[in-house]
Amino acid sequence: MNDDSQPEMSMLITERHSDSGVRLLPFGEIDMATVGQVRDAIIAVLARDKPAAIVLDLRHVSFIDSTGIGELVRCHRAAAVSGSVLTVENLAPFPRRQLWATGLLGLFGMADQHHDGPVLAPQIERSA
Repeated sequence: MNDDSQPEMSMLITERHSDSGVRLLPFGEIDMATVGQVRDAIIAVLARDKPAAIVLDLRHVSFIDSTGIGELVRCHRAAAVSGSVLTVENLAPFPRRQLWATGLLGLFGMADQHHDGPVLAPQIERSA
């Protein structure tokens, strides 16, 4: 238990290795309570395996908050410094909306589209 007498949250994160890199699959929500575990898993893979690529497969993540997004950006930078690429895949609708709203889908290798379809620039009417 932490100092506030609230139970500590634990997140299951599985690793799958391939010739092209490492795939991490977290289960649950990425928020203030669990983001440290996601960060630690990514940093451990970078230090131990030095993969060319890390894929963060978020198919089992239903929620991500601003703390989680900020930490993913820091992990993306740490991967780049280590000569690796961190991407995300299989986003559920809410995490996809969060990354889309912050303009970070492209940073993590995803098409810059909203969960419901492509983001289209508004049409500007021109007068003759």
